[in-house]
Amino acid sequence: MNKENKKVGNRLYFMNDKNIRDGLVAQRVKAENIAALLLDKGILVSQKSTKEELLDIVQKVRFDFYDYRYLCLLLENPDRRDSQSTSEIPEKCTKGNITKAFQDVKKSMSDDEISLTLTSASATKFSIEANYVDVDYSKAPMRQRTRKKGIIEIEVNRENGETSIHFPATDVGKEVKNKLVKAISEQLQTQVTPIEIDYEHATTKERTEFFTRLIKLENYDVYDVVNVNVKNIGSDKDENESDFTGQVRKAVLSGQELLASKIYDSFPSDKYHIYKIVWKVREIIPNVGSEQSDCYAVEAQFDNPDKSKGFRYQVKTVQRYSRGSLNATPSNSLNKHEAEKLSKLIYKTALSIYTEMMQSKD
Repeated sequence: MNKENKKVGNRLYFMNDKNIRDGLVAQRVKAENIAALLLDKGILVSQKSTKEELLDIVQKVRFDFYDYRYLCLLLENPDRRDSQSTSEIPEKCTKGNITKAFQDVKKSMSDDEISLTLTSASATKFSIEANYVDVDYSKAPMRQRTRKKGIIEIEVNRENGETSIHFPATDVGKEVKNKLVKAISEQLQTQVTPIEIDYEHATTKERTEFFTRLIKLENYDVYDVVNVNVKNIGSDKDENESDFTGQVRKAVLSGQELLASKIYDSFPSDKYHIYKIVWKVREIIPNVGSEQSDCYAVEAQFDNPDKSKGFRYQVKTVQRYSRGSLNATPSNSLNKHEAEKLSKLIYKTALSIYTEMMQSKD
């Protein structure tokens, strides 16, 4: 890769007139943005000019690379919060192992337009920040770019030295995690096999049991079951069963075990299983209960629904408790502490259930 390619990147910067027109008419591009573009070319326009009037002017102007880049920045998609995953490394790691592994990963990804930065909060806690541009070629040419920032957290258990890697469940997040595991293996001179949730060889009933047990988080009450996705074995079609969601909600909120309920019997257990669930929880406050707590919508699913392998999770929204009731409108504004607290509990619960179920089969 030459220096110019490293600087500009593997991105197409020639746009035809239709691409530019489609970008300019987007709602995200305002009249003042077009006026600023024209001003940069020495063309003054009235502040009262409408967007349509400015478009008539700008279509006569030749666009260069910098104009394209300016328009792309206006049209870039916002970086949305990603689902998370966790891998456990059952080996003792030191700060030196992790630092050296990071340097190897950073070097191996230097040509991929991914900027990696390592920070250390302590001798046992590390954070890798990955900055990159995600390109979705299925979108219109001027709206393909999304600037992304992913945080990969590494935590070493002080007692046994085992290492947890928390990472975004994105292609880049998984790539960084996989390269870290490989680099740590080379550091330790042993084949490191991460502990990951895997129900590929489990029965459909066991896969469903995993999710119905997962929603009962310790010190939290289930407030609602929002959505349940089920997969029909032998069919490529994923199904969002509204009847199934309703019956799961009814069974859970009434304290009934789903696997013993009538609705589960109505679905052929050898064909259907849950692979994704969204539910709401409220923390149980000692001597008070959960009725005065905020309400969190959380999501959990198999990372690979077809094989029931991997596990991803996300704290999606929160309804704040205020003036005796929950706010009607959910908010995406979660502070880092509450999101981390609930995320770690979801993973801890999932791993505990998985370990128990696998041990009971031995």
